[in-house]
Amino acid sequence: MIARAANVGERQETCDERADRLWSELMHELRVVLTVVQLLLAFLLAAAFTPAYGQLDHTDRLLYLVCVLSGAAATAALTAPVALHRLVTGLEVKSETVAWASRLVATGMVLLLVMTVLGILVVLRQITGALPALLLAAALALWWAMCWVLPALLLRRRRARERPGGLGSAATAATRGPRTAWPWRTRRRAGPTVSAAAGVLRGQAARVRPNGAADGRGRAAPRHSPVPGEASR
Repeated sequence: MIARAANVGERQETCDERADRLWSELMHELRVVLTVVQLLLAFLLAAAFTPAYGQLDHTDRLLYLVCVLSGAAATAALTAPVALHRLVTGLEVKSETVAWASRLVATGMVLLLVMTVLGILVVLRQITGALPALLLAAALALWWAMCWVLPALLLRRRRARERPGGLGSAATAATRGPRTAWPWRTRRRAGPTVSAAAGVLRGQAARVRPNGAADGRGRAAPRHSPVPGEASR
């Protein structure tokens, strides 16, 4: 089976090859994200043993606690794909493994955003005060989200505009063949489609079966009685 993605041009690859490529790309992305999480979490854990930690008030300590817990949760989510891959290796579920790993990485990145914003908020509260620190942290969170989400939204929007004509036209899709974003969906839907088509063909064969021909169970179909007067003819 050849799977074509909507954004890979003329690339042709099987479902297993596509799953292997997506997994390799995901591992490269994890190396970048895990490095950031490790650095920030190490700094946060070390800050609790410094003399400055004793000068924090109750609110700052609560923010610091949520920040550390978010970092620990992000580490768990970002390392979960490796454990998942180890536990299901050999079960021939690579495509589903890639899908679950993508969800875990997205969750870990959200937790990374929470940890970073809260950590900077605690620092800014000691420098500028409560209200300016809150405004600056909110602006930082907005900028962070824009850097992560806005380019992807613009690319998706441009791709949606190109689909009615040009690269996404019906003629181009017909020449390039079917495109599937997730290859395992094609595998799951192929069975019911073939069964439905077989049922339609059996129904058509039953309607055009001649008199006296055997049906699917090996029994002879009943003959129609002759029209009165036809035998005398």
